[in-house]
Parts: sequence; structure tokens; C-alpha cells
Amino acid sequence: LIPMASPNFEAGPPREDAVELARVVDRGIRESQVIDTKALCVKEGELVRLVFVDLHILDYDGNLIDACGIAAMAALATSKMPVLDENGTPTEEYTDLPIKDYAVPCTFVKLEDVLLLDPSLDEEKALDSRITVATDQEGHVCAMQKGDTGGFTLDEIMWAVRLSKVKGEEIRAKIKEATQ
Repeated sequence: LIPMASPNFEAGPPREDAVELARVVDRGIRESQVIDTKALCVKEGELVRLVFVDLHILDYDGNLIDACGIAAMAALATSKMPVLDENGTPTEEYTDLPIKDYAVPCTFVKLEDVLLLDPSLDEEKALDSRITVATDQEGHVCAMQKGDTGGFTLDEIMWAVRLSKVKGEEIRAKIKEATQ
């Protein structure tokens, strides 16, 4: 999170909000098993490919968790990796990253007794609590993260989960359309 994106961000090592952002996005990707990790194994017990996703925030106007989660999915869906020969040496051919699912985060904030999906920066500044629900293409919850100090009732959490499944499918379709 660089100062160009927001006057609230400072240069230097990652702050707590940047670490939380990275962990929530990573959890959605890992727990939904977006990447077929077995296909990344070149030689069992010897050589495996690593996948990194770096996100550079240029303009912060709220809801970085969802924006970063969607950006990460689009980046993974369009990534290419070199084909390796039997020794693990890259050839001149490329293949798609082995993606088998798309995880989509949906973040809600609670303002008094109202839940809002996809909060703006002003709504984030006024929130009582925050919850992010990531779903996969089967509609399963693959990750969930609560933030800030307030709480949620069971009914509010279940409503957020149901809406995350619906909105997640809409966003997933847009990611697929944009990356095909």
C-alpha cells in the first residue's frame, strides 16, 4: 500500500492493514484450491513451481479486499508459465496456469443495524464491523474474515453468506468473460 494510493498510506514495511489484506486474499485463493497445485509439481520431491501474486494499489477508495481478490483471480486466470522439459529447463513454449476454480470475496460492513456490501471509503471509515465471505464456483464458503471490533448476529452472518453466493457468481461470470 503505497502513499500514491492514499495519503493514509506510508512508505516502508507493510503495516497491519496491508498484512491483513494479503492474508485474506491469500486465504480465499488457497482454501478454494483455485490452483491445481499437483500440476505445479515438476519432479516429485525435487522440483515444484511457485506462484506469487503482487498487487500494487494505485488509488484507494474503499473495499480493497474485494478489489484485490478479484484482481488476483483475473491475474491468475490469464497467467502463462513456460513449459519445462524433463530436466526442468524452460522451453520456448508457454501454457496456462492450472486454474480449476475462481474464488470471489464479498465484503460487508455493519453501520449500526445495516449491512452494506462493497463499502466505499466513507462507509469504511464509519463502520462498526466488517466481514468478508469468499465463495467458490460451487457456492461453497471457502474463507471468511471478520474485522474491526463490532459484532454480527447469526442472522446477519447467514444473510451475508447467502448474498455472497449470489454476488460471487455474478462477479465470477464477469471475471470469466474478461479473461477468456
